[in-house]
Amino acid sequence: MISVFAMLLLASDTTKSTPECLTAAQRAVEMWELETKGTSKEGSMADAIQQLGKQGNLERIARGLFENQESCLFYASEASDPVLRLLTIKQIPDHPEHGVTRRSAPFDPEDMKALVMRPPPDDALQALLTPGDLKDLVEASVALANCNYPGLTVVDSVLISGTGAAVATKMGLGGPQYQDRLVGPALIEIKKEDACNTNARNARNIAKKVKDLGATIISDTRTNRF
Repeated sequence: MISVFAMLLLASDTTKSTPECLTAAQRAVEMWELETKGTSKEGSMADAIQQLGKQGNLERIARGLFENQESCLFYASEASDPVLRLLTIKQIPDHPEHGVTRRSAPFDPEDMKALVMRPPPDDALQALLTPGDLKDLVEASVALANCNYPGLTVVDSVLISGTGAAVATKMGLGGPQYQDRLVGPALIEIKKEDACNTNARNARNIAKKVKDLGATIISDTRTNRF
C-alpha cells in the first residue's frame, strides 16, 4: 500500500474501479481519517474530498492505492480492522503508536542508577494527586520498561517512575499497597499482545506532563551517554 498522500496524484482518470476496490478504498479513507486525528496529517484529505466529492475520491484512491484485484480483496475484506490500522499508522510518523515495539531487554540498570531525578515541586504535584493520575503514572512507567517508544528514553522512564513514587508517598500509599494495587495489575496488563500499542498515547502524554510540571534530572553520571 503506497502513501495516502501520493495515491490521489498517481491515480489515472481513465479506468473504473471494481466494487471490491471501492470498498477497499472506503476502508482506507475511513481508517486514515480516524488515525490522523491529533497528528500533523489530520485533515490531509479534506481539500481533495471537497474538490472531487467522496465518490470521486474513492475512484481515484482505488486506482492509485491498489496494485491489483488481489490487493483490493485483501483490503476490502480479508484484512481485519487491527491489521488495517497498523498499516495506516506506519504512514503517520507522529502517530503515538508509530514505530512501537516490545523491548527485548530492560533499560540498563546502571543507567537507571546513574540518573538522579527531582519530582515536580509540591504545588505542581497537587495536579497529580488523584487515583486516576497515579494509575496513569504507574502504567506509563511499566510500559516504558517493557516497550520501545521512539523518542522516549531511560530519562523519561526515570522521571515518570520517580514522579509516580512521589505521588504515591503524598497519597499515603506504602510499598506493599503500591505494588499490590497498581504495579501488579499493570505488569499483568503489559503482557497482553497489543499492550505496547494501547499504552503508547498514555506513555507519551505522561512523559510530557511530568516534565511540564517540573520533574527534572539533577544528576547524570552515565559514562555511555555520548
